[in-house]
Order: sequence, then structure tokens, then C-alpha cells
Amino acid sequence: MTDPQAVPSPPPTVEANLTLAVLAKLGLFVVGTVVVIAAIGRAQQLLALVIMAGVLSAVVAPLVDWLGRALARPAATLVVHLVAFIVLVTVTSLVVSDIRTESEHLETYASEQLAELGDGVAPIAFSRADLSRRAADATASWGTTAVLGDDAATGIAVRASQLVVIVVLSVFFSLQGDRVIDAMVQRSSDRDRRRQLRTIWSDAVDAGARQLRHALAHGTVVGIIALVVTRSFGLPGATLLAFWAAVVSLVPVLGPVVGWMPAVVVAGLSEGWRPALTMAAVAIVTVVVSSRARAATAPPFRVGPLLAVVGIACGVNAAGLPGAATGLFLVTAGAYAAAHHWSSVAELAAERHADGAVERPPAGHRQTEPVEQTNDADRAPRVYVDISSTTLLRVGALVVFAVMFQLSLASAGAIVIWVAVGLLIAVGLDRPVSWAERRLHAPRAAIVVAGAIAVATALAGLGWASGGDLGSVGSLDDDLPQLAASLGDLPVVGGRLSELDIEGAVADFQRRAPSLIDRSPVAGQAIGFVGGGVVALFWIVATVLTALIDGPRVISAIDRRITARYTRQVRRLATSARDALAGYVAGSALVAAINGSLIGAMAALVGVPMPLMLAVWAFSWNFVPQIGAIIGWAPVLILAIVLHPIAGLGCVAFFVIYQLLENNLVQPAIVGHAVDISALAALGAALAGGAIAGLIGAVLAIPIVGVLHALRTEWSSDDFPRLRPRPAVA
Repeated sequence: MTDPQAVPSPPPTVEANLTLAVLAKLGLFVVGTVVVIAAIGRAQQLLALVIMAGVLSAVVAPLVDWLGRALARPAATLVVHLVAFIVLVTVTSLVVSDIRTESEHLETYASEQLAELGDGVAPIAFSRADLSRRAADATASWGTTAVLGDDAATGIAVRASQLVVIVVLSVFFSLQGDRVIDAMVQRSSDRDRRRQLRTIWSDAVDAGARQLRHALAHGTVVGIIALVVTRSFGLPGATLLAFWAAVVSLVPVLGPVVGWMPAVVVAGLSEGWRPALTMAAVAIVTVVVSSRARAATAPPFRVGPLLAVVGIACGVNAAGLPGAATGLFLVTAGAYAAAHHWSSVAELAAERHADGAVERPPAGHRQTEPVEQTNDADRAPRVYVDISSTTLLRVGALVVFAVMFQLSLASAGAIVIWVAVGLLIAVGLDRPVSWAERRLHAPRAAIVVAGAIAVATALAGLGWASGGDLGSVGSLDDDLPQLAASLGDLPVVGGRLSELDIEGAVADFQRRAPSLIDRSPVAGQAIGFVGGGVVALFWIVATVLTALIDGPRVISAIDRRITARYTRQVRRLATSARDALAGYVAGSALVAAINGSLIGAMAALVGVPMPLMLAVWAFSWNFVPQIGAIIGWAPVLILAIVLHPIAGLGCVAFFVIYQLLENNLVQPAIVGHAVDISALAALGAALAGGAIAGLIGAVLAIPIVGVLHALRTEWSSDDFPRLRPRPAVA
């Protein structure tokens, strides 16, 4: 029998030794990887120029081939690129010159409008401040930066030199690009793999170039039509308006509408409402006809609107207008490769894996010396380990790819957050859109467009209804001294307020306000903030519309390419994440709607001006955790206290009571079932998101943490399907 008190013997161990050659190889690998990463970090701009040059060479390739039939290929390449350079410089110069000219007209027009606004509405006489000049300067700066990527003279010179570099590199790629690709493909020792990689590369580049050429041709036609129409109407800044329509029309769904909107607005401001209606009718006809023509002449493979919006948005944020074309090209090429070559690449990899499993041991770890068997129990067997160069190259490529991906995210900047916000809203709106699609048996795109028109109409009606309340705000300039004097009649604190001479302080502030605004940078910062908000709103709305239209198709395409071994698990996890995210968005929207409705009703009862606008303000801020409720309620509470002090104190008491009810009853009952995380976890997520991405990061942090918690709960559930065993290799 075995002695129960006997100590169990330790498990056998193996001593792994690395030779000096292996250590040297590892050292060179680490040093080389660090050098490559440092070079990538310092050469981001050069890499961007190389990519843009490659895109340009792919786009002009048909012209080079066509002209090469009459001339030698080097001569044809030089002629095509020289013509392209002249066209780009000419168009850019005309647009920038028109931007500068129209900014001067804008200053005159803004001065007139601000003068009228100061007489009837502005409570502190904004018309006397130099806002018109600041608005004109901001417009000129925005326009020049959007076209050239910089507004300073040195920056414009740098952009011009970069354009020359792009053209020169494009000439090189047109002449030697095939040899470069062949040299890269030859790194693989497998003939089938080389052929497969060459086919994938050529097909993807051709698909991206066709899509970009088609988009540029469509934008050019739209720009020409817009130029003819705006000049026939005699609108100022016709070249700028046409350029805007041509560029923005590249963005699917929302782009054509936004592209023609400035022309309609300028027609209304300069000519009257009848020319504006005529321009709107012309714009609608042009958008419909051009959209149908674009769909009819589309290349055999075209990327969906959602991926196109994401690619264009990232490209614009990273490198301006050239980046937009590059982003569309890269997204199309990647989508084509994934759609047409995914299965063949997977099959080829499986064949290589199967052959390797039968014929050779795994690479990277081999025993170069037999294990020495000794009778000494204290001595572990010794194995010499070697690492193949292929393994090191693969690991290094993975590390470099990860660093490049991180740098790409950093260069994309705010566009990643805007796209994430758009996708979050689209997930919340997917349920009503899908319900309407099933009940009405109508195309999904028609339902989304109809809903967008209804929302835009409602917002326009809200703005028109709130416009009448501005008159009551305008009288606030005259009523401020009387309001300050009436504070002395308040109980308890009235005497103390009278001693402080608040009425005199208010009168002195009204007198000095215009000069303070003129010297303060706040006005310029406010103009920049509004402009950035408009850009963010455009990309968010574009993402929402394209995700609602194209989202199901993209998800189905991804689902079809998931390996059968992981299908059940991925679908379960995706369903859980979608339900949690959709429930959170819908519940948060309902809570925000309740909050906004209460504020609007309370403002109307108390007599606070602009109750509808205050309700929308509170609705928007209610999505921000922790501080959103305070900021949403602050305007109505301040106005209520200033206009009606006693009623304002009642509003403050109502705010405290409602926040207690919302935080302890309404919010947990409506949103708690979708995102089941504790209050401490929500606070930590909001703080972390705010530290990473500011206010929007705080908004996105809670649903992201909630989705991760839902995935973890689903993964650990008892009925979660386990992975199927891999098929045996013969």
C-alpha cells in the first residue's frame, strides 16, 4: 500500500536553453522593431504622401494606358501627370481666391444683419462689437483650411510642395509600381500564395480606382451644374458654392442635400424667398437625377454608403480633401478584397496549415539536441530552442501593424467619436425602422429618408415657433435694470441686495459690454465652436442615415464570412450586445424626453421665454452622465429666478424632487434592465471616458461598459454554446 504520509513527487520539468545565435537573433528583432516603429512615428506624413501618390497613379492609369498607344509609356505618364497637376492647381487657386473675395462680402452683410439684430433683439448690443470682421475672418480661414489644409502662407507653400512630391511619386508608381509589387510578393516561397496575393492586390486596386473615378466624375458634373445654376441666378460666390456642392456630393445620402443647401440659403438672403424656392426646386431635381445617374453608371463593385461615409470622414479629418479621396479608395479596395477573396484566402491558408501539420512540425520551436536521459532525479532534461526567422517576421509585422493602427486612430481624432455616436444612435433607431419596414412593406431607404425629412421638418417648425420668443428676449435689455431693482423687494435677502447696488452694476455692465466683447477672444472662440459643432453634426447625421440604410447588409456580409466553428457563439454575443445597446439608447431617449417635456411645460407655466428651445436643450444634455441634468436645467432655473423670483424658487424645489425620482426610480426602471451596471461602475466609466475623449467620451463610456458586461454575462451563462471541435487532419 502507498504511504498516505508520503510527499508527492514534483512534476517533471524541462530546462530550455537559448543559444547565443538565438539570443542575437532576438536582440536584432527587438532593435529592428523599435527602429521601424520610431520611423513610422516620425514618417507619418511621408507615408500619407506615398499612399496618396499610389492612389493618384491608380486613378490615372487608364489615361496613361490610352495615351500610351500613341506615345511611349514614359512620355504618356509625364503628360497625364502634368495635366493633372495643372488642373488641380488651377481649380484650387480659383476656389481659394473666391473664398477670400466672398469673405469680404460676408463682412459687409454680417455688419448689416448685426445692426438690425442689435436694434431689435440683442440684449447687450452685439452690433457694436466687431463680430462681423471675426465672422468673415473665420469663414476665410475655414474655407482655405478645408481646401488646402492650412491657412498660413508657409502652410500653403508646404502643401504646394507636397503636391509636387505626390505627383513625382505617382509618376514613379506608374512606371515602376508593378516591379515593386512583384518584389514584395516574391518574399513568399509558395507559388500559389504569390499568385493569390498578386490577384488580390490587382483586383482590389482596380476596384478602388474605379469607385474613386466614378465618384470624382459625379462630383465634377454636379459642380458644373451648380456653377451654371448659381451664375444664372447671379448669386455671390458662385465658384465657392459650386465647389462645395461638388465636394460634399461625394458623401452618400446626406451629401447631395447639404451640398445644395448653401446655394438655396444664399439665394434666399440675397434675392428673396421666391428665388430661394426656385433654387430649392432646381436642387431637388438635380439631386434626384444625379443620384439615379450615379446609380445607373456605377462600377460593377461599389462600396455601401456606410463604409463610404466612414472612409471619407476619416480621410477628411486626417488630410483634408485629398484624404477624402484616399479614404474612399482604401475602403473600397478593402471591401472588395474581403467580399471576393476572403474564402479563397481562407481555403489556401487551411491547405497550407494542413500540409504543414502532416509534413513538418510547427515552425519556431524545434529540439536541436536529443533530451539527455540521466539517472540524476534532480537534474531536469535540457532542450535547446530555436526561433525561425519567419516567426520573428510575423511577430514584428503584427507589432508594427498594431502601432500603425494606433497612429491611424490618433490621426483620425474626433471623427472616430463622431462615427461612434452615429452608430450608437443608429442602433437605437434600428428597431422602429425595422418595425416600419415589416409593417409597411416599404424599402428601408425610403423609410429612413422619410423619417429624416419628418425630423428636419419638425426641427424647422420648432425653430420657427421659437423665433417669436426672441422678441421677449430682446426686451430683456431694457428690463434688466427694473429686474435688478425688484430684487430689493425679496424677503430676507432684499435689504442686503439693495446695499450691494445691483441695479448700478447691471447698468455699468450694459454700458461696458460691447467693448468687453470686442477685446475678448470669447466671440472668436464661440464662432469656432459653432463651426466645429456643425461639422460634427454633419458627420453624425451622415453616419446615422447610412448605418440605418446599409447596416443590415453589412452585418449580413460579415455573418456570411464567419467560420462555421464560431457562428453560434458570434451570433449569441452579437445579439446580446445589440439588445443591451438598443435598450440603453431607447431607454435613455425616453428618460431624456420625459425630462425635456417637464422643463418645457414648467417654462411655459412660469412664463420663461423659449420653452421649446429650453426643452430641446435639456433633452440633449440629459444623455450626459452626472453633470448633464444640472446643465440642462440651469437655463430655465436662472431665467425663472430672474423673471419671477418666487416661482423660480419653486422651480428649484421641483428640480431637486424630480432628480431624486429620476435617479432612484425612473432611470433604474427604464434603463437598468438594459445596462445592468452599478452606480459606482457608471461613475468610473464616465470619468474614464471623459479623460480619454472629453464630453462625448463620457457619454459613450457607460453604454460601452454595459455592452462589455452583457457580453461577459452571456459568455459565462450555462447555456452558451461551446466551440465545435476542429475537424481532424488526415
